[in-house]
Amino acid sequence: AGAGAARVGRVGALKNGLRVSGYAAERCVAVRADTGAASAARAAARGAASTAKAEEVEEIKAELREATADIRMGFALGEDVDGEEDDEIDELLEELEGIFEQTVPAKAKRDAGSNSRDGEDSESREDAGVDFDILVGQPWVLRYTSSTLARFTGGLSSIHNLIPAGRSIRIAMELSDVDSDATLFETLQGAGGVGTEVTLRSKWRIKGPTTFALEHEKIEYFMFKRYADSWKPLRAFRVFDITYVDSDTLVARGQTGQAFYWTRET
Repeated sequence: AGAGAARVGRVGALKNGLRVSGYAAERCVAVRADTGAASAARAAARGAASTAKAEEVEEIKAELREATADIRMGFALGEDVDGEEDDEIDELLEELEGIFEQTVPAKAKRDAGSNSRDGEDSESREDAGVDFDILVGQPWVLRYTSSTLARFTGGLSSIHNLIPAGRSIRIAMELSDVDSDATLFETLQGAGGVGTEVTLRSKWRIKGPTTFALEHEKIEYFMFKRYADSWKPLRAFRVFDITYVDSDTLVARGQTGQAFYWTRET
């Protein structure tokens, strides 16, 4: 009788256990369903926000292209960088920079310039605030600069001053592998619309999580060749702190905060 009672007790306990286990399983399924729904909702919200941000970026970039279409890289606006057109362009650039700043780690921004890559290459590129590899390849064409030195010079090299009615009409920058060769091309136009080209051969070096520098070596124009390290007009094009970059747009600030806006031609 005692053994029978014990068996009955064990069976009852087992049934109760199964009921409890079944309830727990149902609750677990319900919790997982709720969690899955919440995750899906968050993912959808992130996707919508990402889409909205991408659309905002494209709108700003379209406005920038329009605002810089006929100002010859800013040189046509003169040396004064406080005009209405400069203000409009700078506001658009700051909008892009604000969006980009959210994607660059705060530590990288704080440490910018502190991790020089001169001489040593021990720090991996993945630790950088920006992916410098995106700069390599297809040339970047300057659309606008607020650099007072570049505005005073009227271009990259100032060689256009040697040409009758000469002016700089295009500046492009081509970067090869990271920490390697860089070449800048300046197209000059003289009387009668005749175009010639200046070539500036340089090296580019990563100087910090968001910063790179150009080390100019030689400037070439037809038979004219000269070492460029002491060529004063080139000082405007030496150090760049990247404040926005994607596959077709580059915004950088010079040593005194002057803006350089570049795009890739499509």
